[in-house]
Amino acid sequence: DIWAMLREVEGGRLLFVQSHNRKAGRRVELRVEGGGPVVLWDAVTGERTRVPATVLDGHAAFSLDLDPSGSALVSLGMDVAEAKDPPGRMSLIARREVRGPFDVVLTEPNTLPLDMCRFRVADGEWSETVPTLKADQQIRARYGLGTRLGNEHQPWYLYAMGTVDTAPREPCQLEYRFHASEVPSRCGLAIERPEDYEIRVNGTVVSEVEGHFVDDDIRTIDIAAALREGDNQVLLSFVYRPDMELEDLYLVGRFGVATVDGSRPRPGGVTLVAPPTQLALGSWVGQGLDFYGGSVRYRLQVGSVIEGQRLRVSLPGVECTAVVFHVNGEEFVRPWAPFAADITDALSSGSNDVTIEVIGGRKNILGPLHSPWEQGTGPDSFSPDHPRWTDEYQLTDHGLMSPVVLELLEG
Repeated sequence: DIWAMLREVEGGRLLFVQSHNRKAGRRVELRVEGGGPVVLWDAVTGERTRVPATVLDGHAAFSLDLDPSGSALVSLGMDVAEAKDPPGRMSLIARREVRGPFDVVLTEPNTLPLDMCRFRVADGEWSETVPTLKADQQIRARYGLGTRLGNEHQPWYLYAMGTVDTAPREPCQLEYRFHASEVPSRCGLAIERPEDYEIRVNGTVVSEVEGHFVDDDIRTIDIAAALREGDNQVLLSFVYRPDMELEDLYLVGRFGVATVDGSRPRPGGVTLVAPPTQLALGSWVGQGLDFYGGSVRYRLQVGSVIEGQRLRVSLPGVECTAVVFHVNGEEFVRPWAPFAADITDALSSGSNDVTIEVIGGRKNILGPLHSPWEQGTGPDSFSPDHPRWTDEYQLTDHGLMSPVVLELLEG
């Protein structure tokens, strides 16, 4: 379970060890060629701490505790004047679990993908409902053009080489539909190259770009005034060119999402509802944030501690990319497990507001949304011809999956 790298450096040696056990912590006994002192370097905070070690016959023997996927950086034989003695052992004197529900604040607008559409060319019949990339594929096939789902040249390269085909073909339309149980007060339509299209929402032309979503090239257009309860239509009209890239659209705004029948989310089975202001323990999926790609700030209150005591906040069950603990203006950033922090030095007397920011990921909005999780992601992962394609959205859990643990320590 352990990888290691030992390096000769000026004045001594550096040892880096890394656990690739994601589930369990490990106590590692080491015997390394080199002399004392042995010093542990915290690569996040910069703190340096002496490690109890036995040096005999040109080797140093010591132990390290590694968290799941944890690592340690240790120097041997180097004079580290700033190194501190190891902290005294602390005793657990109280433990409390906070189960919520939690008041929450989103750091970004919520999102919903529009990735299934109907299309027609010229005055032809409307197609059946298909993924956007399937519509792109079938329109391109009409003109004898290859797909954009493999290892073809990128458009920037074709432009640079002067070989890009920009000749207009025929008028086309794409139609997307979505349902709103409650009309959001703020809602934008995120789309790449909006200038290529006439965009109508429920028959109203919309065109004013107000910002962007995630990437500068994914522009957002305010459509809130054009929305209505029930079924809504987004209609894109354009003259097709081979250099166009037909991509999914996104709704971005102040809303929640829910399935219309309580089943797993699927295209056509999701509706806009009121935005969530509280979350229970468990995944965001199913609590209004199924396709949310930002971070959620869970709020709770804790008391102060007396001298000689320490307060540790830990998240033994959290699904996330990273966590930040916010306490009275101070931040404790945890980019990897263990997602825990000693917040004592940031506390003031009386009651303290503690915010736990759980950072999610973009997969639930940018995809791949219809193929199962795989070790690698490439163009084929997004292809509607993927052998394991499923219409039901394949979503990743994010959120506080088990109670927040508050531990009061004394030593």
